[in-house]
Amino acid sequence: MTAIRVGRTGGTGARSKGLVLTAMIFAVAMTFIDQTIVAVAAPTIQHDLGISSSGMQWAINAYLLALAALFAFGGRMADTVGHRRMVVVGVVIFAGPRRCAG
Repeated sequence: MTAIRVGRTGGTGARSKGLVLTAMIFAVAMTFIDQTIVAVAAPTIQHDLGISSSGMQWAINAYLLALAALFAFGGRMADTVGHRRMVVVGVVIFAGPRRCAG
């Protein structure tokens, strides 16, 4: 009878799972923060663009549609090039411009 090894030895798997969980919590928190920023900025955006309330709803829906499409694309890229690499790329792409903006 042959033995099948499952998981890692030495407890490194638990540490890795903790890091993945921390990274995912950070990524989801950034998404919530970004959505909150859009909601707070909506009146200013509406005034600056000179659009009606329904136009603002269209603009927010377009933003959310693009965000959802990029989530799907990012998930596929993570399957292709690696999850850890894509999380790092996503954080840099998300946080970099926001850091520069102040």
